[in-house]
Amino acid sequence: MKTDAMTTLEHVNAAPAQTWNWLRINERTVEVPAIANISNGADLQKYASEKIVPEFRDLLSGAGAQAGAWIDLAADTVKEVRIAAGTSQEVLLCLGENEHVARVFVQVEAGASAHICVLCFGQNLSAHNVRVLVEEGAVCHYDMLIAKNVTGRHLESFSARVEKDARLQMHQYVLGSTLSLSGTYVELVGDNAQLEQVIRYMGEGKDELDMTSTCIHYGKNTKSEIVATGVLDDEAKKVLRATIDLSRGCKGAEGSENETVVCAGKGVINKTLPVILCSEDDVAGNHGATIGSFSPEQLFYLATRGISPDEAIDLLKESLLEEAQAHLPKEAQDYIEKWSERG
Repeated sequence: MKTDAMTTLEHVNAAPAQTWNWLRINERTVEVPAIANISNGADLQKYASEKIVPEFRDLLSGAGAQAGAWIDLAADTVKEVRIAAGTSQEVLLCLGENEHVARVFVQVEAGASAHICVLCFGQNLSAHNVRVLVEEGAVCHYDMLIAKNVTGRHLESFSARVEKDARLQMHQYVLGSTLSLSGTYVELVGDNAQLEQVIRYMGEGKDELDMTSTCIHYGKNTKSEIVATGVLDDEAKKVLRATIDLSRGCKGAEGSENETVVCAGKGVINKTLPVILCSEDDVAGNHGATIGSFSPEQLFYLATRGISPDEAIDLLKESLLEEAQAHLPKEAQDYIEKWSERG
């Protein structure tokens, strides 16, 4: 990766259902170091397929084909984990010190349990492409932290296939950096498969956050829930594309997506694209977004209790940090505590 040449990755974090181009929300491009002087992002896909474990080759990359291919080729860390039926295992990956780019394959066999945790602490560029197969009756917990760093750039790509009676639970904490990209793609292929995704984010200064989450329902009586909560301050920019696709044949499926974001800074730019696609009857899909700042009534209520507007925003930020500390492993807790003390 030590090269002055750059490659432009296109169609990163693309929304499955495109909207008006003038909104500039459909997708984005990203500049990354070139690999073997490949300057065209589309050419990366030709060389990346041989890096993919055969069982995972038809599973799309969460951040897009070009982004996934670049990560696969640039990876300095490779993990291939098979969790045997009926057993339990933890998979921990820390990026930013000795390891920077990783491709990860995790197969969670029938009835097994997995806990995958990826922590991104890098001051420069770090990236990971995680692919997971959750087989019948298995449970997978996926935790991810993009830690606050003024100079860091982070690219996350996560994709999973969830089979009959299996469950995927996700907690993603994006605490802001120069650029934080997070793309998720999940297929609920088996009957009664479930996805629970929680996204917490925070942007300050000139942080830029770009997130995409796509869940496709194939199996009957499948359920998905995507919940995002965030705080944007100063001149932070954020895009969230959340799509639930209730495809033909998924009778009895239920999908829900909801976002709450507090825009605290006058220079904040927030873009939210919640989408429900439906090709089947006898399904339920719901989406909503609550976006805004404190109302005069709320500010008055806080003032009567001695809390200024700035202090109220700080309390919201601290709540996100405290939740991340409570949920993530010790390696992340120590880092968040040190950063919180620096304030």
